[in-house]
Amino acid sequence: MELKDRIQNIKTLLSYCPKASDEVMINNEVCTKFFGKFFSSQPNRFKKPEFDECRVQIELISILDKDVRTKHYTVGLQYCYNWDREGEDWTLYYFNDPECYYREWQHPELEYSEIPDYIWEIIQDVLFKKATERVNKDVESAYQTLEYVRNKRDEFYTSLKLNY
Repeated sequence: MELKDRIQNIKTLLSYCPKASDEVMINNEVCTKFFGKFFSSQPNRFKKPEFDECRVQIELISILDKDVRTKHYTVGLQYCYNWDREGEDWTLYYFNDPECYYREWQHPELEYSEIPDYIWEIIQDVLFKKATERVNKDVESAYQTLEYVRNKRDEFYTSLKLNY
């Protein structure tokens, strides 16, 4: 699969993932080891993780265009570079998307091509599972709501004794 198609799939899947938080944790050993090495290998560019493996979250970030009329989306990669008794320290990096207009404070520091396809494939698979779970839960919830409303309707009609 071409990189642009895979990234578009990832953006689409992210929009269907659970919204409890905007980030989706990628709990995959191959990914945590890869990103641990990736961010450690360039300490002048990235915050160096304190451990060999780093927990990674991926998120969809909306960025307005120059005229502040249209939203474009890029992917953000957040990772935990340190944790101790006092908590966790996370940092976020944006991927450079050609259609996005970045302001001074929004500085894209990653290129999609820097991450190998096998990692993107793993991320896509994780997101597909999470998005599928979310959609199925939404359908089940809607079905339960529909059943409740139908029962209330039936109760309404059977309990009325109107005189005309």
